[in-house]
Formats: sequence, C-alpha cells, structure tokens
Amino acid sequence: MEKIRLGVVGLGHRGREMLKMSANFDCVIPAAACDILPRNFYETQWLSDKPLAEMFPDMVFYEDYDKMLEEANLDLVIVETGADIHAEFCCKALKKNINVFSDIPNVASLKEAKELWEVAQESQAIIGTGANPNEQKFAVLLRDFHRDGLLGKPYYMEAEYIHWS
Repeated sequence: MEKIRLGVVGLGHRGREMLKMSANFDCVIPAAACDILPRNFYETQWLSDKPLAEMFPDMVFYEDYDKMLEEANLDLVIVETGADIHAEFCCKALKKNINVFSDIPNVASLKEAKELWEVAQESQAIIGTGANPNEQKFAVLLRDFHRDGLLGKPYYMEAEYIHWS
C-alpha cells in the first residue's frame, strides 16, 4: 500500500484531532506538524490527552510553514489555521504540488478565491475541502445538558453550518 506523508498546520483542537484521526489509517505517515505556538505540540490540551510530541515521536515539528513545506517531503497538508488565512496556506502547498485538505471557508475574499483557483489550476496537486460543526461549543453544551438531565427528551433536531463569510 502506498504511504501518504502527512503534514498538519495549525495544532489547535481541530488540527490536533484531524492529525490523530488521520494517523489511524495504515497508509498515513504523520511526518510533520507546524504551529506558531510550540506548546501546541509539546504540551497537552485536555486532561485525558498526551502531547503530540509523545504520541508521534517520529514527527518533526516546525514553527515555520515554508520550512516545513521545503523540508518534510509531504504528500498532503491538512490546513487547520484560522479561517482568515486558509487561502495563503493552501496556495503555498499547491504551488509545491502538495495536496491540501482545508476546512471551510477556503477564502476570505474574492481576490483570494481568484488566486486559489488559479494556483489550483496550475498545480499537479488537488485541494479538498470539508467542515464538521459537531465540535462547536453550542453542540457540545446541548449534548452535555441532555446527558446531565437538564433537557427533556428531544423530539426534533436540526444541524446547520453558518459561517460569517
């Protein structure tokens, strides 16, 4: 089976979880991680968690995204930075023909949309996009309220994803 060398940029809650989920696949090699806050790699974020450095001892940590793209020989980058800078990180990887998976929104303006489109058209790599609102605080709180008996029996539920852009 072909192995995919994976890098993740943005090691907050979502980036951390995407890394851990991806590492469960036999075809994925967690190769590199990048964040401007080294503590996100070397410290725990939750009481039940371990530091990423301990979970993935062979993974190389970077504070510099450009350096990670240059040195880590990646096949795929998961972009989990702030939404307002997704396009910049996606474009940089695509320009190096590294596949990208990014949360929405990929862009914060029409200018970024045009740039990302043009870069993606010229790249040999692909860009994928996804979203998962399940871990948003209001959804977690409602689940906890129900578990703790603070809500009655649900009879109707609806899930929506609303984004400021």
